[in-house]
Amino acid sequence: MNQKLLNGTTIKFDEKKLEVYNTKINASKIYENYNYILSNHLSLLSFINDFKNSEDAKYIENENEAIMELSRKNENRYIAKEILKIDKHTGTPKSLEIQDNTQKLLVYILYSEIKINDEPEEILANNI
Repeated sequence: MNQKLLNGTTIKFDEKKLEVYNTKINASKIYENYNYILSNHLSLLSFINDFKNSEDAKYIENENEAIMELSRKNENRYIAKEILKIDKHTGTPKSLEIQDNTQKLLVYILYSEIKINDEPEEILANNI
């Protein structure tokens, strides 16, 4: 997908409704009864749930960030490892990388703004 189109995109998830909104083109799409957010490899919620339940998860810290690595041993050769980097000073995600079984970078998400609420509606990612 075109990077310019992704700029200004906000993704909100509330119960079973997923809303994708783009401020640059003033367009939105709402998915009712969206049950797939917890099985989506691009979702932070999915990553955190999988990380907690995995025997192949690693947690590494350096001075500025916490790094959560999740190795996936499954039939999907295109998703072998996921790496979430978290800013230790703010406690917010910085980036999510997805690599294939040859360690080739397939997906790189850089979080420029993210808000996580305890309220029913959560902003999952905002790319400005």
